[in-house]
Amino acid sequence: MSRGPCGLRPRGRRPCAVFQATGRFHDPAHAGEWDTPEADADFEATVDLLLRGLRA
Repeated sequence: MSRGPCGLRPRGRRPCAVFQATGRFHDPAHAGEWDTPEADADFEATVDLLLRGLRA
Protein backbone atom coordinates (compact mmCIF):
# COMPACT_ATOMS: atom_id res chain seq x y z
CA MET A 1 0.00 0.00 0.00
CA SER A 2 1.34 3.43 -0.87
CA ARG A 3 2.14 5.92 1.82
CA GLY A 4 1.62 9.66 1.93
CA PRO A 5 4.22 12.39 2.42
CA CYS A 6 4.45 11.75 6.17
CA GLY A 7 4.93 8.03 5.72
CA LEU A 8 1.30 7.51 6.71
CA ARG A 9 -1.42 5.81 4.74
CA PRO A 10 -3.29 8.39 2.70
CA ARG A 11 -6.38 9.58 4.59
CA GLY A 12 -6.35 13.18 3.54
CA ARG A 13 -4.10 15.92 4.79
CA ARG A 14 -5.26 16.13 8.39
CA PRO A 15 -3.21 13.26 9.84
CA CYS A 16 -0.06 14.59 8.21
CA ALA A 17 -0.76 18.14 9.38
CA VAL A 18 -1.34 16.98 12.96
CA PHE A 19 1.83 14.89 12.88
CA GLN A 20 3.90 17.79 11.57
CA ALA A 21 2.36 20.33 13.95
CA THR A 22 3.11 18.18 16.98
CA GLY A 23 6.60 17.05 15.94
CA ARG A 24 8.23 19.27 18.50
CA PHE A 25 6.40 17.37 21.23
CA HIS A 26 7.18 13.80 20.16
CA ASP A 27 10.41 13.95 18.14
CA PRO A 28 13.40 13.06 20.35
CA ALA A 29 15.46 15.64 18.45
CA HIS A 30 13.49 18.25 20.43
CA ALA A 31 13.89 16.56 23.83
CA GLY A 32 15.93 19.47 25.11
CA GLU A 33 12.91 21.73 24.69
CA TRP A 34 10.57 19.49 26.69
CA ASP A 35 11.75 20.76 30.07
CA THR A 36 11.61 24.46 29.28
CA PRO A 37 9.27 26.62 31.36
CA GLU A 38 7.02 27.35 28.37
CA ALA A 39 6.81 23.75 27.07
CA ASP A 40 3.51 22.87 28.78
CA ALA A 41 1.83 26.09 27.69
CA ASP A 42 3.10 25.63 24.12
CA PHE A 43 1.77 22.06 24.06
CA GLU A 44 -1.64 23.11 25.39
CA ALA A 45 -1.86 25.95 22.85
CA THR A 46 -0.96 23.59 20.01
CA VAL A 47 -3.50 20.97 21.06
CA ASP A 48 -6.19 23.63 21.46
CA LEU A 49 -5.48 25.06 18.02
CA LEU A 50 -5.48 21.61 16.40
CA LEU A 51 -8.71 20.54 18.07
CA ARG A 52 -10.50 23.74 17.05
CA GLY A 53 -9.24 23.31 13.49
CA LEU A 54 -10.29 19.66 13.29
CA ARG A 55 -13.77 20.50 14.57
CA ALA A 56 -14.25 23.22 11.96
